[in-house]
Amino acid sequence: MIPNKEEISIKRPGRSAARDLPRRTLAAHLHPHGMRVTPQKLAVFKVLQRDNYHPTPDMVFAEVRKQCPMVSLGTVYQILDQFAQIGVARRIFSGGSRQRFDGKRSPHAHLVCERCGRIDDIEDRSLQALTERFARKFDFQIRDHYFEFSGSCAGCSTRRKRRNRLE
Repeated sequence: MIPNKEEISIKRPGRSAARDLPRRTLAAHLHPHGMRVTPQKLAVFKVLQRDNYHPTPDMVFAEVRKQCPMVSLGTVYQILDQFAQIGVARRIFSGGSRQRFDGKRSPHAHLVCERCGRIDDIEDRSLQALTERFARKFDFQIRDHYFEFSGSCAGCSTRRKRRNRLE
């Protein structure tokens, strides 16, 4: 018996669905803006998708060069700028003038250590509830929001306490 068309699944050789997911996800973001997926954009996207990773452009460049040795720092900056403009990534200006990027687009906040520059993600439903409450209270359609808490991380706080005890 010959199978129906619906029963046949064609897979591209050497490509798994999991491996194609970043490409499909990026394409879904880029195509509505008339942009196409390139190896350089895909490499930048993959770097930004790491959990709790908030790299500087130089850090992204170093990682992307491993996959695309001919990429320039200017190209990486241009891609990061495009990603920030269309909402694929968010710029984070924390701890001075060093710009960082966040590829995590789900609602979350950041804990930023003013001493070492460490940035941690906080995912808490109460942040979303707060956003919704403000929207209702002020009759405001919130398109986006950014929460950042600055202070000292546990490691820096411990080192500071030790140093104070020794003085």
